[in-house]
Amino acid sequence: MKEIKQIIKKELDKIFKFPRVIFSTLILPGLLIFGIYSFMGTSLKGEIDRTTVYKPLIIIENAPDSFLGVFDAFSENFIIFNPEGLSEEQVKEKLVKSELDLVVTFSDDFEDSVFTEDSKVTILANNGNSNSYSAYSLFSEILNAYKEIELAKLDIKTDLFVIDLDDTYTDEKKNVGMVLAMLMPMLIITFVFAGTLSIGADAIAGEKERGTLATLLMAPIRRNSIIIGKIISTAFIAIVSAASSFVGVLASMPFAKDLFNINASVSYSFVDFVILFAVLIVLGALSSSLILLASTFAKSTKEAASYAMPIYIIAILIPTFSMFSSGPISKVLYTIPIYNISLILKDIFSFNINVTNFLITIASTVVFVSILIFVLLKMFKSEKILFNK
Repeated sequence: MKEIKQIIKKELDKIFKFPRVIFSTLILPGLLIFGIYSFMGTSLKGEIDRTTVYKPLIIIENAPDSFLGVFDAFSENFIIFNPEGLSEEQVKEKLVKSELDLVVTFSDDFEDSVFTEDSKVTILANNGNSNSYSAYSLFSEILNAYKEIELAKLDIKTDLFVIDLDDTYTDEKKNVGMVLAMLMPMLIITFVFAGTLSIGADAIAGEKERGTLATLLMAPIRRNSIIIGKIISTAFIAIVSAASSFVGVLASMPFAKDLFNINASVSYSFVDFVILFAVLIVLGALSSSLILLASTFAKSTKEAASYAMPIYIIAILIPTFSMFSSGPISKVLYTIPIYNISLILKDIFSFNINVTNFLITIASTVVFVSILIFVLLKMFKSEKILFNK
C-alpha cells in the first residue's frame, strides 16, 4: 500500500505542484463549459426577445374585407408595406435581400370562390431569413383563424371531437430531469475521458520517452504497485476534471434555460449524489485503464495519444445511443462497458434509478476494469513491450 501511495503522490505532484497545470486541467474545463453554455443561452434568449419585439414588413394584396376584419385584431404585430410603383421583380428582390419579410396575395374574387379550387392564398417568403419565417408562421395562424370563422358562418362544425387536456399530473421536476438525462451522460463521459486522455497518454509513454521508466522500474517498488498507482492517480484527476465541468454546466443553467428548454428548478437528493459519485469512480477507473493500455503499448506520448484517440471517440459516441432510448431496458444492456454507464447516468438524472440496475452496472464495470488491470500487469512485466524500439 505504501508503494502505491508513493506512485500516486509522484503522479499527482505533476499536477498539483504547478498552479498553471492545476488551472488548465482542473479549473479551466468548468470555466469554459460555464462560459460556452451561458453565452449560448444568453444569445438564444436575446434572439427570442428580438424576434418577439420585431414587427415583420409585409405586403397584403387583394385581401377580401372579411379577412381584413380578422386581420385587424393582429395588425399591430406587422408593418404593412405599400408596393405601389414597384414591379413584381423588384418586390421579389426586396424579399431576397431581406428588405421585405412576406408577400401575401389573395386570388381574384376570393370571397365568391371560397371553398373551391379557384380560391387561393399565395405567400412569398424567404425561409433563409428568421424574421420572414416567423412572419409566415404568425400569418398562417391568422389564416387558420379566418378559416375557422368562415366555416362557422356556414354552420360547419370544424372540431370532430373535443380534446380536454388535464396536465395536473405533470411533474415539472421529472420534465427537467429528462432534459438533463439526455444531456449529462454524454457530457460527463466526454469530460472523464478527455481528462484521462490529457494525462494518461503521458503516464507511461511519457516515462519511456523521457527515459525515466527504467529508473522507476529499478526502484524498490513492485510493478503491480506502479500500475495500480498510475490508474488511481489518473482516474482521480479525470474525476476532478469531470466534476469541474459538471459544476460548470449546473452553474450555467440559470443563463441557459432557453437553450436547455428548462422552465423549472430541480434538486437531487444526497443519495443521488452518492450514487453519481460511485458511478464516476468506476468510470474514472475504466477510462484510465483503457488509456493507460494505449500508453503502455506506445513508445512516445504522441503515439499513445494516437492510439487512445479511437477509444476516446468511441466513448463519446456510445452515450448518443442512449440519449433517446425509452421504455423498458433489458438488464443485459447494463453489463456493456461505457454504455451501461450512460444508461445509469440517465436513470440518475431522470429520477428513475433502480438499485438492481445500479449494482449490475457497478459490478460489470469493476469486472471489466479488473480484466484491463490484469492485462496491464501482464504488459508491464514484458520487457519487449516496455522497451520496444
